Amino acid sequence: MRELPAPVLVLVLVLVLVLVLVLVLVLVLVLVLVLVLVPVLVRARVLALVLVRAPVRPVPARACLPAPSQRPSWPVTLRSPCAATARDQGEW
Repeated sequence: MRELPAPVLVLVLVLVLVLVLVLVLVLVLVLVLVLVLVPVLVRARVLALVLVRAPVRPVPARACLPAPSQRPSWPVTLRSPCAATARDQGEW
């Protein structure tokens, strides 16, 4: 196998060294960003909202019902946000 000339060998070594240094620098920057941004985002509850969806609290059916004198005689449509909850629970 033929040996490379000295200037080419030096150039290859310098390029490899620069590539390794750039990779190390990128890894350090990512690590610092993660260590700095994660606590800030957790404190701001941004990360918690992104990673874990908050459970949706069901609306109590009785809170949606109008007074007995105000209840409509026609069927309640799904346009009312509480109609499905009240109908599903047999309140209407």
